Amino acid sequence: MPNYDDALVEFDDDDMRRYDFKCCYCGLDGTVSFANWAQLAKDHLLSAGHPSRSDHEYVIYACSFCRSVSNHYFGRITEFGQGVDGFTAEVLNAQRKSFIDQARTPYEHFWATNVADQSMGNGDVSIQMDVAKRHFIENVVEDESPDLAAKNAIIAALQHNKTYTIPHIDGTQFRNAFSDQLLRIGDQYRVKVSDADHCANIVALSNDLSRNFGDVLINSKLRIGTVQKALNLYLKSLWCLGLLPTPPHCPLDGIVLQRVKIKGNWTELDCIETYKTWIDQVKLHSEARGFRNISEWELVAWGI
Repeated sequence: MPNYDDALVEFDDDDMRRYDFKCCYCGLDGTVSFANWAQLAKDHLLSAGHPSRSDHEYVIYACSFCRSVSNHYFGRITEFGQGVDGFTAEVLNAQRKSFIDQARTPYEHFWATNVADQSMGNGDVSIQMDVAKRHFIENVVEDESPDLAAKNAIIAALQHNKTYTIPHIDGTQFRNAFSDQLLRIGDQYRVKVSDADHCANIVALSNDLSRNFGDVLINSKLRIGTVQKALNLYLKSLWCLGLLPTPPHCPLDGIVLQRVKIKGNWTELDCIETYKTWIDQVKLHSEARGFRNISEWELVAWGI
């Protein structure tokens, strides 16, 4: 490349070459396209006025988004109990990257749900799903433990849902049995499970827990609506964690029913045929919006 002395001088900088024409925070690759390359510019790891600010080792390259977020870092550095003096460039870069990564997530989610083309032919569908999954994990899933995913799914299914005959009853034994059943059934979903088999699992789980814990359940029955919410949410969590393929169904809750304009209350649902009808309506709704399946549609709709 020629030596430039105008506005292009920064793009012919040795530091940009040193970082292989990539953003040091998100890895945006300037060699892939002109648009990527044009976004890259210098970013300083030390604050304005610091005597070493312009030293070679403390100057990196970043894309426009990461630089924009980076500009807010120095104003909040004391909140994080961090400083700049006495740290190597590698440590300062890692501290800044963590801050930028956290700030990037909600923007990525906004893009995936409000900006990106959501048609089936769009090559960015997998990117949208990765963003939506990460958003769900950060807001709902505490770690990668299937045990905890099962317990959290049960808590969500029982919350604001009258299930026990006696208010404030100690339902530990029931919840533990419920969790064990989810873990057992969940193993089946390591391969694709048909709609019919999935519905059969919901019915079997409802019947089994109703038979064993009918004395503490309203009308001696664990309703279909409660079971589907717990099982589908559990499978959704494992899917988002990358532990299972796409589940056959999504959790049917108030958000889903409202968006699809289904009249009904999932907490009162106790008929598998009604459940199937609702699932069919959700499928039509998601297909009309270009989604490949209802699990992907619900994942995006949940985060909007």
